[in-house]
Amino acid sequence: MNLFTRVMIGLFATGTKATGAASTNLPDSDPAQGLMGVAWQNGTSANQANQSYHTSATPASAAAVTYDFTTGLADKFGDAVVLAAVKALFIQNTGTTTLTITGTNGIVGSGFTLIAGESVLFAVGTTGHTTTNAKTIIVTNAAGSAGAYTILVVGVTS
Repeated sequence: MNLFTRVMIGLFATGTKATGAASTNLPDSDPAQGLMGVAWQNGTSANQANQSYHTSATPASAAAVTYDFTTGLADKFGDAVVLAAVKALFIQNTGTTTLTITGTNGIVGSGFTLIAGESVLFAVGTTGHTTTNAKTIIVTNAAGSAGAYTILVVGVTS
C-alpha cells in the first residue's frame, strides 16, 4: 500500500460585543484560533507513515474491544496491520453511551472517556509512539445500551 497522510485540525472562535456609545454601537471582536497540521509521505522514517487501519464498531453494553497494533488486525485490503510505531490516532464516539479508552499504548496514557458525540485526535510528530511494549488500545462501552465508534490509526511498520 502506498500511503499519504494529512492531519489538519483547527479551532476558530470569534466573540463580538457592541461597545461605545449607543449612537455609534461599534462592534468589537476578539478572534482566537488554534491550528495544527502535519503531512507524512509514504515511508518508515521520520515524518513518514506507511500503514493505516480504520474500523467502526458497535459494542454491546459494558463490552470491551481490544485493538493490538502488532497482531490480529487487517486493513481494508486484507493485509496484516503490524505497526512498529503509532503516529496518529483518531477516535470518534458516534453512539449515545460513554466510552472509556485505555490500553498500553503511550498515546492514551492512563486513559480517558469520550461522551456521546465526542471525538479525540492525537498526532504525535515525527517518530510516533513505539509499539514494542505499548501496543494496545481498549475501548470499553458503558453499561446500559450498545455503543458505537470509529477508530483510525496511522503508523509505520518498521
